[in-house]
Amino acid sequence: MISVVKLENIQSNTINIGCNNIILDYVNKGFIIKCIYVDAGKSFSNLENNLVNIKVIITGGGSHVSTVERCIRLVKERCRCIMKSIPFKLNEILLENLIYYAVSRINMVPRQSGLKLSPRELFLGIKLNYISDLSLNYGDYVQIYKTDVKKNSINEERTFGGIALHNCGSGTWSFLNIKTKKIIKTSKFIILHIQDLVIENLKNINSKNNINIDDENLIDIPETDNNDDLNDLINMLETKTHSINNNDNNDEEEEDEKIYKNSEIS
Repeated sequence: MISVVKLENIQSNTINIGCNNIILDYVNKGFIIKCIYVDAGKSFSNLENNLVNIKVIITGGGSHVSTVERCIRLVKERCRCIMKSIPFKLNEILLENLIYYAVSRINMVPRQSGLKLSPRELFLGIKLNYISDLSLNYGDYVQIYKTDVKKNSINEERTFGGIALHNCGSGTWSFLNIKTKKIIKTSKFIILHIQDLVIENLKNINSKNNINIDDENLIDIPETDNNDDLNDLINMLETKTHSINNNDNNDEEEEDEKIYKNSEIS
């Protein structure tokens, strides 16, 4: 079972609070935690003094807990795949919820080395339900029903656009309100195909803090209102294209000369 919690920093007090919150979740489910494996560091070394009846095992300097490192690698791989599949960039808030979504989906799959049940089912005691748990994916566009609309009102909107983030349990999902840019939780929504206008709106969300995977095949063209700069940019692209074509033509001419010489020799 993978558990994650957001930490504002890596100070000792913050890590202690985060660990205690995770431990409390396991204890409430009837689990008994006897020991914790942590990396070497001042922030983790103070856990020994703050945890009662739990042994803290610290790895040697320069080494890491192999199981934790493999788990982090798996979560990063899933996040990268999802980021490549959505048509908009992510800011810090969207990336945080992406991690929650990736971890929840990993916990739904049974381990090859473990029991036939998934970690989620073993931990929560609830079987997986397609309608409430798998009907949405991260980044799906939905229309969310408003709960405070007057029944006889004609002018008021009854729905608003949202982006699915992660499942909160019991059919409730966490969404990003596209208009207010706030995170909301609801179970009343309808799935729709995402439109180009919605994608353009999402691209402008905290554009200074956008997080995405770099792609070498993409060319960033700067926005400008100056015609001279635009003409220079066009000329630069035309020159680059012309040079590429010339190189291709030279290669073709060299191949033709080789074929001609070989024909004369024969």
